[in-house]
Amino acid sequence: MMAWMKDIGLKMLLRLAVGVVVFFVANFWYVNSGLYLKERAKFSPVAAKLDSAFLYGDVVYLGESSNTSFNPWTDTLGYSVSEFLQMYLPQNRVRGVSHDGYHVGLFSQMLGLMPNHWVNSGRKTVVITVNMRSFGPSAMFNGNEASNQQEAIFYSHRSALLNRVFVSLHHYDNRDAREMERAKTQWFRTKDLRLKVVSKQLGNHRESNNTEGNHYGLTNKGDKLNSNGEGWYSHNTVKWWLRDLQRQFAPVSGDADLSRVMPMAEAYLKEFAFLLDDENPRVKALDDIVKKCKQEKVNVVFVLLMPNFDHANRLFGQELTQLMSYNMDFLRKQFEGWEKQYARGDFKLGYVDVQRLYSDWRLGENSGNSMGNREDCHPECRMGSTPQFMNFNWASGHHYTDQWYPTEHVDAHIRRFIAQKTAERILEFQYRDRIQTGVTKPMVPVIKPRVNNLPNWNIKVPLADTCLGSWNGFASKHLRQ
Repeated sequence: MMAWMKDIGLKMLLRLAVGVVVFFVANFWYVNSGLYLKERAKFSPVAAKLDSAFLYGDVVYLGESSNTSFNPWTDTLGYSVSEFLQMYLPQNRVRGVSHDGYHVGLFSQMLGLMPNHWVNSGRKTVVITVNMRSFGPSAMFNGNEASNQQEAIFYSHRSALLNRVFVSLHHYDNRDAREMERAKTQWFRTKDLRLKVVSKQLGNHRESNNTEGNHYGLTNKGDKLNSNGEGWYSHNTVKWWLRDLQRQFAPVSGDADLSRVMPMAEAYLKEFAFLLDDENPRVKALDDIVKKCKQEKVNVVFVLLMPNFDHANRLFGQELTQLMSYNMDFLRKQFEGWEKQYARGDFKLGYVDVQRLYSDWRLGENSGNSMGNREDCHPECRMGSTPQFMNFNWASGHHYTDQWYPTEHVDAHIRRFIAQKTAERILEFQYRDRIQTGVTKPMVPVIKPRVNNLPNWNIKVPLADTCLGSWNGFASKHLRQ
């Protein structure tokens, strides 16, 4: 019996050894024949850009569409954030890698292509753009996510043939658009939006805390019943909120302006009506990014982008902006905790809070002592406008290039502002390593970029503000303010 088992065991080991040899020989041929590079470019076109960025860049900017998008009708400067960043950091080689629909989950996987034990890694910095909206169900269950995950197979130093096998076997989250839509709908139906919250003042900013008070979406005004005997409605889920919005809109659906704003309003609910927690997969991806960069002693700067609070506020008031603020505060606490944890040592972590920094910049502009960029800003930024724009907590909606859909695509004024603040953060890291220079407060250089876009000023861009006036009247009667 033992002899029989021994004979079988030897044959299995021999076959396994032959299989391993065949695999490595096939892998060698697959790489050296050039076939792997062709298929890698086919399935993951960004992978080669990442290789180059990590190899030649001192600063690698990982972003999504907000990095490169600009307004062709109003921007005279069409530079991306990473291009502005290069202007502010002339002594560094800045490499930007961005694509539509990217998010921190993909950025975490992209770091798998970082060279192990980078030469002089203390001089290397990875900039990660953090889009709060991408943590929500509409982004997580996007129909293009399967394509993103297929690309991510190649964001590692695994053997080339194994990557190809994983692609062939669909060894990734390959749910199709219908399955993603089903998962998103389930989220809208089941995830509770009720938030116990009280606001407290921190300097010039407001922060949400889980302490007391209830957040309910109430669509009718009155104590219990309105004049028609209609009761209160609590928007405890996105599905109910959308259904109630349609019910309120139906009697006035003939209004042209309201009909144009209605899809925009629904999109804002689907994109921003959610609550973050530690179980969110994108929150866990942030942890993975920190662990990977700490392991390689590569500095990391998170750039927390600024959602369009202005239009969200005009559409739904505090009922929606309160949820958005809660999520922004949740992410801020993550970054602030890491900043304190890694305040000393070889590994440096920082974050750029675009919304709060821009709020401070606007306050400085109003008091006349700001060092901000004046030449490319709308007159509203100088506070010479009507009172409804005098909200210092966020940027005006005209700065967003997508007027009818919630994105973080902003004009050159804010793209340049983001780059400047990111450069200041990176220089803090680099000058901390060079105390002997005697520089205690590194300053970014004054840049004068050339005009590289000539708008056709005869084209009038339709701003959402043109229709939101009618929506305000509708909201005052039917929606909670």
